[in-house]
Amino acid sequence: MDTGGYGFKDITFLQYLRHVKDLREQTLVADTTTMGCPFDVSLIYRKPHLHNIVGQLGGGHPARRPLLDWLAQAELQLPRQSLTSVFGDEVRFTVPCIKINLKPKEKS
Repeated sequence: MDTGGYGFKDITFLQYLRHVKDLREQTLVADTTTMGCPFDVSLIYRKPHLHNIVGQLGGGHPARRPLLDWLAQAELQLPRQSLTSVFGDEVRFTVPCIKINLKPKEKS
């Protein structure tokens, strides 16, 4: 995800996560080891206007649904030029064996 050219570059799942808008305010608890990890995902980015289109590549697994639903609503925080270049583009990445525990930070 850089500003040169159009569309997604070859990125990893973790690189994608780092660019999710308001990540510290998101809620997602997932253990991909219970989802048959590693597994491949396809995502067509359509935010902020529509939900992203997310699908599993290869065999499916019902335990992945919460993660896939979260990815469908996740919006990226990128410079305007980069957002324009990835809108409508497809990215594919491998979800590794990890535990994700995102919880909103408490406001003081």
